[in-house]
Formats: sequence, structure tokens, C-alpha cells
Amino acid sequence: MRRIEKVVLSVILAWLSVGEVAFSADVEDAQPKRVLIIPSYRQGIPFTDLIAKSLRTKLTSKSPFPVELNIEYADRERYPDDTYLQQLIEIYRQKYVQPPMDLVIGVGDEAADILIDHGQKVFGKIPMVIVSANPKTLQREFLKSNMTSLLLGPDIDGNVALIEELLPQTRHLFVVSGSALTDREVQKLARTTLGKYAGPLKINYISDISKADLLAKVARLPQNSALLLLIFARDARGATFIPRELLSAMAAKANAPIFGIIDAYLGYGIVGGSLLSAEVQGRRLGDIAVRILEGESPENIYPAHVLNHLMFDWRLLKRWGIPEDRLPPGSIVRFKTPSFWDRY
Repeated sequence: MRRIEKVVLSVILAWLSVGEVAFSADVEDAQPKRVLIIPSYRQGIPFTDLIAKSLRTKLTSKSPFPVELNIEYADRERYPDDTYLQQLIEIYRQKYVQPPMDLVIGVGDEAADILIDHGQKVFGKIPMVIVSANPKTLQREFLKSNMTSLLLGPDIDGNVALIEELLPQTRHLFVVSGSALTDREVQKLARTTLGKYAGPLKINYISDISKADLLAKVARLPQNSALLLLIFARDARGATFIPRELLSAMAAKANAPIFGIIDAYLGYGIVGGSLLSAEVQGRRLGDIAVRILEGESPENIYPAHVLNHLMFDWRLLKRWGIPEDRLPPGSIVRFKTPSFWDRY
């Protein structure tokens, strides 16, 4: 009887082994899934480039299929006009319709608008994911049936509460944003969030301003002020910037501490804040992408948002006299130079 069991077991194991080889061969021979990412801005914007990098890593490690990843930068912060948009749509038709994509991802509100307004005309019913700062994209009825969304959810309330806690003498908060579409959407969210604010701070908004005027303004803020930088990719004159490079210029001029909403700003002039992580955003986007590539309908994937992380620049905590022991529990402190005592 034992001999018969051994023979049966050997046959089963051999069959399983053949099955594994066949499955492996099927995966290797499978046609790659074609994914198109459309970032709103040009190449070189760190936040969206980090999202794309993190997404690529997630797809490589988690997708059961080989993936062909295409990136076509929309560059809408520099070219917001309709003529350019029509040329861009024609490029999508020529490059990415045949053979068809398996998934299209728009990162930022400019790209989200392109997919919502023109996506089905260009790509048909291909699944789409949009990454947006517009809270409406969390509403299922706002999206087409072949879409789901991931909200760029800046923690405006959390950052104001942080400033009140860490700098209790502050009386003026200046909220800074640019004039590109995503810039304006985040500012709109801030105004809505702070519309019922009844705390000790006087809230002021700095927007629709040129770079030169912005730098002049932040250099002469009233005493007991703080700044909260949202997103500033284009100024009122149409000049465009990599936001953290503009931040570095602001930090060199400002006579008040600057807080932010994006982790890519850390190390370029912000004290810190409750920050959106590009890497986490990319990983979360990758999870959604894998589910869709495996056959799940976007309509069944509920729109979501990503949690923020408390992160601070040790050098700027020191500059503005903020003790580390006042930071919220779980805060991440970077760029810390150890003392002689810590080192030895």
C-alpha cells in the first residue's frame, strides 16, 4: 500500500512540476500589458517623476504580467492653450491607440481633465486612473464608468494645527500657490478647508503673483508670520518653475518659516509638515494598476486617497527655534547632524 502511495505522490508532484513550468512559460511568453502614464507637467518635476518611478517599481515587483510602461508628459503648465491641447490629443491617437493600451493613468489635474473630457474619444473604454487634487474625483458619479481615482489629498487642517502647536506666537499665516490648474485646485481646496477656520491665525492668500513680486513679498512679512507653500508651478506672468527650485529661492529671502504639503520639498527650504509622499502615492497607484491589469473593473475600485506623513528638516527646526520634543509622536526628522555626544 505504501508503495502505491509513493507512486501516486510521485505522479502528482511530477504533474504539479509540469504545471509550474507551463505556467512560468505562459507568463514569459505573454504579451506585455501596455500602460501609459500622462503626467500633467514636463519631465523634471520631482513629485510626479517620483510617483512614476515608484509606480514602475511596484508594477515590476507585483504584476503577474510583463509590463510595457510608456510616459508622455503633457507639459500643460507651460502650454495651457487649446491649440496645444488638440495637438497633444493627436499625438496620443497616433502613438498609443494601436496597439491599444491596457491602462491609462493621468497624474495631476491637467492630465485628469484631459482624460475626463477627451479620454473616451481617444482611448475608448480602456481602463483609466486619474490622480487629482479635486475632491470631486472621489465621487463615483463624477467619473466615467471606466475610471477610478486617487486623490492628492493635502492635509491643510493638519498643517495649520502643526503651525499653531510648534509656533504658538504666530499670528499671520500666508498660504502660497501658483496659477497652473493643479496649483489653483489645491488653493481652492485650501480656501474651502479654511473657510470656517476660527483660530487665532489671520489667514492670507498669496496667489496670482509673479516670481519677483512673490520673493519681494516673503522678504517683508509682518512679525509672527508663517508661510504654507501649496504648489507653485506657474506664476501670474506665465513663467513656469520646478516648484522646489522656486522654494529654495523663497527660503533664501523669507523672514518667516515655510511649511509645505509635499515630501519632495523637504531639504529645499520647508521646516516640514504633514506631507504627501510621492513614493507612497506611486505604490498605492501601483496597487490599483495591478488590480486592473489582472482584470478588475475600475468601476469596482472605489476612489481613494493616501495618508500623509509627518516629516521635518532638523536644520530648519534649529533655525526657527523649534525643539524636537514638541514634534508630534511618530514624526520623521531628516538631515540631522549628530552631536559629538551622539556620535561617540
